[in-house]
Amino acid sequence: MKKRLFIILIVLQLLQSNLCALSEPVEIFPGTLVLTDSQTYDSANSLCWIDDSLYILGSRAVYHWTMGMAAPEVFYDLSEAAAYQYIFSSPKDEQGANAWSKAIRYLFVSDKSLYGLHPYSGQIYEVTPQELLPIAKLPGELLQAGEEENSFFREIKGVTYSTGKLFLLLGTDDYDDYTKTELFSFDLTDQTLTLCSPDNIRGISTGPNGKLILLIQDNEVAICQYDIETDVIDQKLSTLQSQNLPSGLAWYEEKSSIAYYNENRISSADATGIPEIKGYLPVLYANAATPAACSADGIYAYPYASYVFLRDISIEGEVKQTVLNLIGAVSPSIIVAFSVENPDVAVVTSDTGTAEYLNQAFISSDSSVDLIVASAPGDFVAMKQKGFAASLNGNSELVELAHGLYPTLQDVVFDGEDLLAYPLILQPHSWTINETRWQELGLGDYPATYDALFKAIDLWLEEYAEEYPEYTLSDIQQSSLDTLVNMIVREYIFQNETTGERLTFDTPSFRTLMTMVSENAHLLSEENEQWGMPLLSSYYQGFGCTYNDDDQMRMLLPPTLDEEKTQMLNASVEVLFVNAASQQKEAAARFVSFCARNLDINTKYMLYPNLNEPYQSPTYESRLATLNEELEGLQSRLEKVDDSEVASIRDEIAQKERMIESLSSSRWQISPESISVYRSVAETLRVPCDSEYLSEGESGGYGAIASVIAQYCSDGLEQSEIDSFIKELDRVTYLVYMEGQ
Repeated sequence: MKKRLFIILIVLQLLQSNLCALSEPVEIFPGTLVLTDSQTYDSANSLCWIDDSLYILGSRAVYHWTMGMAAPEVFYDLSEAAAYQYIFSSPKDEQGANAWSKAIRYLFVSDKSLYGLHPYSGQIYEVTPQELLPIAKLPGELLQAGEEENSFFREIKGVTYSTGKLFLLLGTDDYDDYTKTELFSFDLTDQTLTLCSPDNIRGISTGPNGKLILLIQDNEVAICQYDIETDVIDQKLSTLQSQNLPSGLAWYEEKSSIAYYNENRISSADATGIPEIKGYLPVLYANAATPAACSADGIYAYPYASYVFLRDISIEGEVKQTVLNLIGAVSPSIIVAFSVENPDVAVVTSDTGTAEYLNQAFISSDSSVDLIVASAPGDFVAMKQKGFAASLNGNSELVELAHGLYPTLQDVVFDGEDLLAYPLILQPHSWTINETRWQELGLGDYPATYDALFKAIDLWLEEYAEEYPEYTLSDIQQSSLDTLVNMIVREYIFQNETTGERLTFDTPSFRTLMTMVSENAHLLSEENEQWGMPLLSSYYQGFGCTYNDDDQMRMLLPPTLDEEKTQMLNASVEVLFVNAASQQKEAAARFVSFCARNLDINTKYMLYPNLNEPYQSPTYESRLATLNEELEGLQSRLEKVDDSEVASIRDEIAQKERMIESLSSSRWQISPESISVYRSVAETLRVPCDSEYLSEGESGGYGAIASVIAQYCSDGLEQSEIDSFIKELDRVTYLVYMEGQ
């Protein structure tokens, strides 16, 4: 065993040069194969082992990998077929038909030879480095269902091979029963097709001694053994308690056990039916039909996007690995990247942590939760105040990054000099204007107050609506009254709340606002039939400047309540922090730091005010170089061709020049103009993290306020109701205030 572990560790270093060095042997085999190291824009669809060689079917190639190889290598090139992956029928042109015929989607092994299946033609090929060699073909009627005019291809949910037969798990052939599945066997020798008796099958795998392993979902979810010869299920291997279906069934011959993935874990169950955890995968979304494969040495391979994760399930007992339990949402791509860079740490996610649950966990110093995503304004503020967040000051790089955040964000994540969290998402509650059309129509200044907005809507209905039915002035016209009142009440709280003091709505300014709303409620009526594209939208649509076809869309500060108030940008933020009771603080802080360094580029520009250099699209240079090369080739051809071809080539040259010109307009992923617009709007950015009234978390008070608004505004807000509406708002805000005290 020690010798084997030593060899595994040496191979691991060859496999992933960027993995953290392991100071001592650990009983795991954490490895990740990345298809895009071999070919760009590829993802793994199917895979299988032949002895110690792993074969992976992507969209652009069949890949080959063995222990000691740094990355998968192309075994058979399928790049010409990539564009035909989801084309149901063969193109009429010869070149297209040839490429389409090679668009295989599933791999299987027979007698140590590799085979592929085309999902629409039913053609079965032997796959060699030189060619796809046709050897058999499924009956055409098997893969298609329905009448001729409404026919459709049945989903192939599983492919495996055993005892000279190809087994296919097919999805429904009946629109009225979408859960229906059928298992067929196809004899590769005599090409006979047989329907197998088990139903309610969700996944399949080759099993021991001429048997299959089936995942059955009936009254319960169970993994069963199916006897091919007798056509009966002869043994139940394991019953699963999870509500989520497992995926990646794979038989491990040496240990006579079935391995599968479910809820972040790879488990293995032998004849006893008792599963053991054998590893963790950074897979957040899994399908029961996802294939997997296990080598004779017990290396379990699971495909996910452009990755193939490898875990050693041969080790006796449960896996020894640092496990971080995360509650809340973090980008799946970040979790995957962290797993590749930190194979000794597994991040296990859950979204079941309510504020009440977390509060009890914190009070009892429960260490089962390591990382939490929470909102501000919202639950994070209360957790921060109660000391539930661990200090991150031990990570100097993270602290330095945090000091570069917008000041209002620093207020959220720092407690004095202590860094307690890091922002993952910033949601500015800005508005958006179609600046192109607004200027073309000569609509004047943008409404800076709600009074100006109502007047602009009234003018639009009177002078513009009939002539421009494809547009409407504002999405406010398409909203319900309670939506509008909620928007105004939030802005009122944002502009008038003082930390630690009771908020009242019984003020002349708020009463004037509600009177204005009541008087203009008719502008929201469906009678106006204003369902065109809004020129002014009450929500954020993208960083700085974006485009809707040829129309430029620009961020805009929301209207203020009256002319005496300054327009400001209210925002909310999602933050990641470490539980103060966690027993894995170092590893958890490492994950927070990784997230901070690997945020998407748009989020980085939103968080850091000093990040002002435009960001070029990563593909711009390569695309431009390709187009210029093609243009030069055409220009060279133009000098050599006959007069009959000149016009055609000139047309091609003109087309390439237009493409180059068009490409230049999309050069910047983050343009100088977008940066300028966002910075001007973000000058007033504020996260009301201390607000007792704006929080919508379970510890927040806005839910009670929203209930009052729904009660009074669902059927219209009459002038006679304004006084009682204000009194009820003050009553619930007093209760929120007292609870906070």
